[in-house]
Amino acid sequence: MPNQRAIARVLGINQSTVSRALRGDRSIPPETKALIEAEVQKQAYRPNAYVSSLMNQIRSGRPLRDRSCVGLLVDAAAPEQWPTLHVYQEYRQGILQRADELGFYTETFYLHAPKMSPARIDSILFSRGIKGLILTAPFLSLKERISFQWERYASSTTGYSWPIATDRVAHDHHANVMLAYRNLIARGFQRISLCLPRHNLSDQPSRWLGGFAQCEHEYFGRQRTTVFYGNPDDTSAQDFQKWLRQSRPQVLLTLIGHEMVWLDTLKIRVPDKLALVCLVRPTDPFYAGVDEPNVELGRMTLETVASKILHNQFGLPENPRLTLISGTWRDGTSCPERL
Repeated sequence: MPNQRAIARVLGINQSTVSRALRGDRSIPPETKALIEAEVQKQAYRPNAYVSSLMNQIRSGRPLRDRSCVGLLVDAAAPEQWPTLHVYQEYRQGILQRADELGFYTETFYLHAPKMSPARIDSILFSRGIKGLILTAPFLSLKERISFQWERYASSTTGYSWPIATDRVAHDHHANVMLAYRNLIARGFQRISLCLPRHNLSDQPSRWLGGFAQCEHEYFGRQRTTVFYGNPDDTSAQDFQKWLRQSRPQVLLTLIGHEMVWLDTLKIRVPDKLALVCLVRPTDPFYAGVDEPNVELGRMTLETVASKILHNQFGLPENPRLTLISGTWRDGTSCPERL
């Protein structure tokens, strides 16, 4: 079995030199590091993640823990800025739950905390021997690049917003739109229209849009209505009303039902005059739509990182994986069972 002592013996150097080189110690001359890396490849040596974490804790002089750590990187400045929407609370619950089941603990790092920076967090993670890293949802700083020494970490993220080429776990928006659309067809609806926030045009892949287009072509041979982009925060009720008159939908497919603000303003009663279905269904039983399994999303994201640690899969993958989780249809007052 290849180990650091065998590598040191072949090269005629100390095992401690090999260890320091593999930990990125800058005191090791580049030519020595190159020789060590070549021998590592030749012997197919792979470090044990748990031993590495243990040794880092010993060197730091901190008390030893009996569990390994996964860092949670949050795009916020403080705990109170983590979104309170039930979606994210359930997601966080799933991460913590699965970590405990698999024998991990977590530490949370806030990207925009005072005196904090990506380089500073990277240094802290390394000094504490933290090998696992979850880039948590949501990531809002869409133009910001995060410079870490990614080769140190087994990483994963949730959804599509973090601009890092790592493995991802996401809700299957495409399948969820198709699930909702087919339920509406079964209830007798024919004119089904889609509303999305504007950022779905550019900032992230709109897999809802793809699912909607597929259903329109599957059932009617073409996409019959334009998609309305906007929400009550950035678009007027008059613009929405103009689109409604042109599209004449029987039912709106929306994300979380923000369109109710417009509908109330325009005195359009739901579901008497217009049915409404949420693709990211709120907890309010009024809404019909798709329940996204947010706890399972968190659990699977943690499980992805844990599996990579156990299999010594560190660094950004050459071919990132995308794991998709489907939702479940739920009835609600906003959409009648039969048209």
